[in-house]
Amino acid sequence: MANYINRFTRNICSDIMILEHMFLSNLIESGVFTMKKKHYIKSKFRFTIFLVFILTISIFYVSTLLGFDNAQSMTKPVYTEIQIESGDTLWALAKEYGPANTDPRRIIYKICLLNNITADSIYPGQAIDIPKQL
Repeated sequence: MANYINRFTRNICSDIMILEHMFLSNLIESGVFTMKKKHYIKSKFRFTIFLVFILTISIFYVSTLLGFDNAQSMTKPVYTEIQIESGDTLWALAKEYGPANTDPRRIIYKICLLNNITADSIYPGQAIDIPKQL
């Protein structure tokens, strides 16, 4: 009798498994039920390091695109404004107000570019800017 019950139970279990498989197959084919693979984080430390790395790379990429890594965008040029008096020359002004230990010709060139003038076109009363750093 026990043998008969075991065989009967096995048959019922296999029939139920076949019906479940057919039912799930129909649902999967119809698109109602999709089985998704679940992903687990094996190491929280490695995942955190990965996120920090991706975030750092993203910040550098965006700052490069926006031009924040340009040193000139972070420094503001400093100028001294001078009123030209009678008898002043750019050479004398460059030596007096320009950066120390710098060739006056370089300072004169920068003054001319900055103020859109030539060395011989200055006049008394004119205001010019002289860079404090080159």
